[in-house]
Amino acid sequence: MERYNLGNGLFDTTSWWNSANALTAIIDNIRVTGMAATATSSPARTTSTSRPGKATFINDYNDDVAWWGLAWLAAYDLTGDSNI
Repeated sequence: MERYNLGNGLFDTTSWWNSANALTAIIDNIRVTGMAATATSSPARTTSTSRPGKATFINDYNDDVAWWGLAWLAAYDLTGDSNI
């Protein structure tokens, strides 16, 4: 989380799609360690709301879009919150 940028909802040292992998890793860590499910809502919610104009997380590369899809599925599976 040291590299998580609250301004744009991405990780500073990674590319756009790698930020999806990092977010998924955080969600997986919360799930495996048994931390409260709401702990993931902050970075996931920040990422989903801080990307004006890119809220769909779609670009020209299907594999990039798939990484974001997996991240959002993991967030939903953990929290049950479809608004993330």
